[in-house]
Amino acid sequence: AKACRQAGRPVIHIRHAEADPASPLYPVASGYPPMACAQALPGEALFVKRSSSAFATTPLAAHLRDQGLSHLYVVDAVAGFCVNSTVRS
Repeated sequence: AKACRQAGRPVIHIRHAEADPASPLYPVASGYPPMACAQALPGEALFVKRSSSAFATTPLAAHLRDQGLSHLYVVDAVAGFCVNSTVRS
């Protein structure tokens, strides 16, 4: 995120939230908050997804179209699951 910000590129944050209160990704669970390096800054888009793909349960595609964005850098904590699903979408 830092390199994109320094280059003047938009940073879009996607968070994953689980509905199960026992999940570490339940919104009030200790595992839910992002690491300090991944905190959204004021003005940066933030979407909360409930599926592996960031496109399936968020308005991400519309946001990208509205902003005229066609090239993405996709990074995540679980590359084999969420990144894979999002990139395939």
